[in-house]
Amino acid sequence: METLSQPSRILKVFEYCVAELNTDSGAELNRLMGKLDITGVRSTKNRARHIIFIARNPLGLYNLYRLVSESNVHYFMFRPRLPRSLIRYFRAGITVGSACEAGEVFRAILQQYMDEDCDYERCRARLAESHAMRIADFYDYLEIQPL
Repeated sequence: METLSQPSRILKVFEYCVAELNTDSGAELNRLMGKLDITGVRSTKNRARHIIFIARNPLGLYNLYRLVSESNVHYFMFRPRLPRSLIRYFRAGITVGSACEAGEVFRAILQQYMDEDCDYERCRARLAESHAMRIADFYDYLEIQPL
């Protein structure tokens, strides 16, 4: 029996999909398989956010390696990504920070400010019960930096 290398196996699977679905376009294959097309991936809702991981001990270092591997092997789409559920699962021994202005917390607060018609006082008054505060609870520390 013939043993195929990993790239050869992937090529065989791709050739099978192309033959079965009668298309040779990668975007069309994604659409037919129920995946997001390029516009859906690059939309603001699905945009990747920055996050900081700091290993506190050897277990945290192991979990950090697992997260990096998972993000590059299973969740890579234009950039490495991680679902929040996976971060929760491998969180032991890791300190999670909110990152810079490209982070999730900053973007949520900025969106709330825009939703309040750029009224600082109204945004500040509603911040305590906002979606941004629920997002901030996920992080161990928040990084604050001026633009």
